[in-house]
Amino acid sequence: MWQSRGLMADGKNTLDPTWQEMLNHATSKVNEAEEERLRSEREHMRVTHACQEAEARVQMLQKSLKRVIVKSKPYFELKAQFNHILEVIQRARLKCCSWNRQVAKVKTRYSIALRNLEQISEQIHAQRGRDQAEGGCPTVCGGRSPPVGAESDVRVKKEGGACSGGAMGMDRADAAIDLVEKYKEKENEKERERAGSDSLSVFSLQTYRFRLGEI
Repeated sequence: MWQSRGLMADGKNTLDPTWQEMLNHATSKVNEAEEERLRSEREHMRVTHACQEAEARVQMLQKSLKRVIVKSKPYFELKAQFNHILEVIQRARLKCCSWNRQVAKVKTRYSIALRNLEQISEQIHAQRGRDQAEGGCPTVCGGRSPPVGAESDVRVKKEGGACSGGAMGMDRADAAIDLVEKYKEKENEKERERAGSDSLSVFSLQTYRFRLGEI
């Protein structure tokens, strides 16, 4: 058979060395696989026997400690509930951290807007002070006596119209500043309320832990 397949060396009755080496290597792999199978089988039998012994011991302990198991069952049920609550709290904590980061970003933008409004307010007050010092628009709008002559009347009307427009702009700026100040007051009140609710939550948690310790 080997000769018909061309595996013999030079037509002799000896196997080619290359094929002989390959055959030995394949035989070695087969032997190793067989040894591995036997080891796995022995390990499986050992583990199966250990599992059976463990199950038998569990059954024995369950029978001998039945009353203790019944008494301790509420504790383990409560423990499972608390573990579930802790998981929910952890997820809520992660959400709160994300919200806190978003709130911090919004607060940063809010503080920048407030600083810009404060700068605008300071500029408005400074401009008013300069106008009053120079005797400009506020004095004219305050009731300066009209000069004699039609041209003077027309000029005063034009100045009065300009001043009224400027006063309207000032009123809008004041209204915006007042709105910002009211918003700041509301935010401060919310911060104080939040701080009070946090302290109340901490107190409630401490009371709950104390009661749990008593249980």
